Amino acid sequence: MNSSYKLEFYSEPLLEFAHSQKSDYCKDGLFLYGPLKNKVEISYGVIGHEEGIKRFEKWISEINSYISSADSKKLHFSSFPGFKSIFNTKLKPIDNAKIYVDKNTILNKIKQDNINKAIYETVNLYREKLIHYKNNEEELPNIWFVIIPEEVHHYGRSKSVVPKNERIKSNVLYTKKMKLSDTPGQVKFFPEMNEQAKVYDYGTDFRRQLKLYRLDGNRPIVRGTAFKVSNNKAYLWTSGYVERFNTYPGFSVPNPITIEICRGDEELDTVIKDIFALTKINFNSCAFGDSVPVTLKFADVVGNILTAAPNEDVPPLPFIYYI
Repeated sequence: MNSSYKLEFYSEPLLEFAHSQKSDYCKDGLFLYGPLKNKVEISYGVIGHEEGIKRFEKWISEINSYISSADSKKLHFSSFPGFKSIFNTKLKPIDNAKIYVDKNTILNKIKQDNINKAIYETVNLYREKLIHYKNNEEELPNIWFVIIPEEVHHYGRSKSVVPKNERIKSNVLYTKKMKLSDTPGQVKFFPEMNEQAKVYDYGTDFRRQLKLYRLDGNRPIVRGTAFKVSNNKAYLWTSGYVERFNTYPGFSVPNPITIEICRGDEELDTVIKDIFALTKINFNSCAFGDSVPVTLKFADVVGNILTAAPNEDVPPLPFIYYI
């Protein structure tokens, strides 16, 4: 045996919880110490069909109560003492924030044979009711629970196919093929065609399309926004609303990247600006900006290329050959 071989053992990484306590298992840490940070109260609303909301109310009641272990003799099964006991946070329902959507109407929309129209109109059923609530009620919940029938889960995805015997014919004057052949910004002769053309501007995934809409403003967070949590850590939104386009050129809610200075004494502002600048220098693209620094983006691409090649003992090519 080669004497350079060595077998080592590394302990599980520790997670931090309240009062600076640590544990290697999240369930133990939450049960014994509680979360590192918590919110006193989270208000919520719910929207969905009647049967689904009944199931949701049963579920919310259960997670607010003690749930015994499925098998107390097995260590990887543990009891759940209740949401408030674990997270020290109260889930508060808002009385008026319970919105019903007719299930038959949902099914008639989602089963249309034109998937773009099916997703767009199903999303609109929920979106219009949520907007109506926002415009007419004073108290807005912190979060919304969106309840959908099983059929939306099955057929509300990009590659979903509704069985032929269940499909509902879409009355469309304007097809996706016509949309692809149109000049951008072209106005149609019939108003109905202009309205139908909108469905092709969105993706064909129910969840992602619904996430596009915000109830607390007309646009998402602005690209370039940084939330500093300490002198050496911040969250930077490298995707979001872009003033140059007067829109958000994305498909889902923008998420930030985490920036943390682990070594050195450089100012956090300088590090944020440098990382933000790295989202602009992808010379292989004419995009306004990437959501991750080009250094990370290309590292992933090069890694995928290298792992796809045979494992041969030859020196790697210069970086330029991979871009």
